Amino acid sequence: MIHPNLQETFFTTPKLEAIKYSGVKELIISQWFDLNYLSFDISKINELSEPQFIELMFISKLMSNIDNKSMIVYLLSKLEKPYSYRYDKVYFNVFTNEWEYKDKKIEDFTDEELMVIVIEKANDDKELLESYIQQIEEKISEL
Repeated sequence: MIHPNLQETFFTTPKLEAIKYSGVKELIISQWFDLNYLSFDISKINELSEPQFIELMFISKLMSNIDNKSMIVYLLSKLEKPYSYRYDKVYFNVFTNEWEYKDKKIEDFTDEELMVIVIEKANDDKELLESYIQQIEEKISEL
């Protein structure tokens, strides 16, 4: 399972620059919000946060490559909202019928993603979770 990038930064992208970079007109982007493809209404903001910008790029790439609207709805139904996924880092695996990361390295994960992965992996395995906690405590003591 992949998770949206919700990590906030101090940097924002002006709306007009984001629209230009997406290659899509503002009216179309507003329609995406109305159709529930975007989690934010671009007509009501002046600057996009990092997660909003990533979401806009993800949806614009998806829309530019798939003509079938029901396929887009299906693909989006397999993801958590907001759709803040780096399009260059994920792909839809037709064999597993799931979105997956492309060769993701540990440094590519946000802290939040790492915690979710650790918790999912250690779910119902107390020894594994305790092992993770011990490793984290050892790393902390090295700081």
